[in-house]
Amino acid sequence: MAVSPALDLIVPGDPRYDAARTVWNAAIDRRPAAIVRCTSTEDVVAAVRFARERGWPVAVRGGGHNVAGLAVGDGALVVDCSQWRGVQVDGRVAHVAPGTLMGELDTATQAVGLAAPGGIMSTTGVAGFTLGGGIGWLTRRLGPACDGLLGAELVTADGEVIEAGGELLWGLRGGGGNFGVVTRMDLALHRVGPTVVAGMRVYPLERLDEVLAARGALAIVPDLATLLILRQAPPAPWIPPEVHGRHVAALAVCGDLPVALPPDPLADSVRERSYVEWQRFSDASWVEGFHNYWKAQYLDRFDAAVLADYAATITSPMSDIKLWELDHPTADTGAFGNRDARLLLNINARWADGPAEPHIAWARGLWDAQLPCSSGGVYVNFLGDEGADRVRAAYGEANYARLVALKRRYDPENVFRVNQNISLG
Repeated sequence: MAVSPALDLIVPGDPRYDAARTVWNAAIDRRPAAIVRCTSTEDVVAAVRFARERGWPVAVRGGGHNVAGLAVGDGALVVDCSQWRGVQVDGRVAHVAPGTLMGELDTATQAVGLAAPGGIMSTTGVAGFTLGGGIGWLTRRLGPACDGLLGAELVTADGEVIEAGGELLWGLRGGGGNFGVVTRMDLALHRVGPTVVAGMRVYPLERLDEVLAARGALAIVPDLATLLILRQAPPAPWIPPEVHGRHVAALAVCGDLPVALPPDPLADSVRERSYVEWQRFSDASWVEGFHNYWKAQYLDRFDAAVLADYAATITSPMSDIKLWELDHPTADTGAFGNRDARLLLNINARWADGPAEPHIAWARGLWDAQLPCSSGGVYVNFLGDEGADRVRAAYGEANYARLVALKRRYDPENVFRVNQNISLG
């Protein structure tokens, strides 16, 4: 294979190849045609043109944290930006390199008392999270992260460098990597912290009715993030050892708490802490190297008895059920769909080794059981390999039609198809 001297190219047989194709989700085992490590826009341009000359599709890696493993593709060229990191704060705007992780963005922006909406851990890649919508602790206060995307530099399928604006910027706000490689993001910053009231209270699963009543009362508090988590208690240092492994119902909160939480928890970490610390709070439960299978859907309501049954029969001590309260500020400023959804159900099956089938069956069973409560949509960042209809459901018909028009304009040959793809067929 002829290799351009300008490219740091990793191909099968290279001793770096297996490590370079490994992503956060250990269930993903794909073999790309080649991987190019890029640390500049010029590198990305050369990599895209290199792929086009060979007829290869292009995958893009930022943080590599996506559950569907879309940072790598069989037979694809991976444009690997994971080593290209950096944040420049300019007033109320952060200029962010494509491989930057959320914790790095938080550290840079919190140094001046600002933040861009992030997720619920520090190891997520900023680019993929934001381009896919972005739901996290600040969503109810500031809306999805993608709405704060003010501008971007993009390398198109033709290897051209353009500044995204107008309709293309609308498409990047939720449309993912369908239109090119984003090599710089300009993110709006907001006053946050530097300290917030945040943490989790953990109760026995048998007290789920009390926890749900508290969740309902908190749900009407403006700007307050609330997340219900059902799982086996992890061996976290703030949880007493005798609680580890018990089936529990936890409420995670971030924001002012005018409503009292139920008394006598098994464990309680709710306190004033730095926003940076809170963003790292769950990192230990979500390290790389484990198998993951997720299912998600937006809900109008939920069946509490079903949640309790599946929480009690969870198949792995690392799996969990999450229920987000949304009701966030929203405007038609981007492709991110289902903006009026009330609730987001995220079913995380996660295991170390052994057969996958019991864990997948558990996740699918709960997903199926909650279908009567579904609003019909799904959050694109939580999608696995679920087909074109589910991608369409993530956006809704009107937004999807606009995304197809953008795809025809900027990537008519679907070079960027290793993603939750906007289909032209």
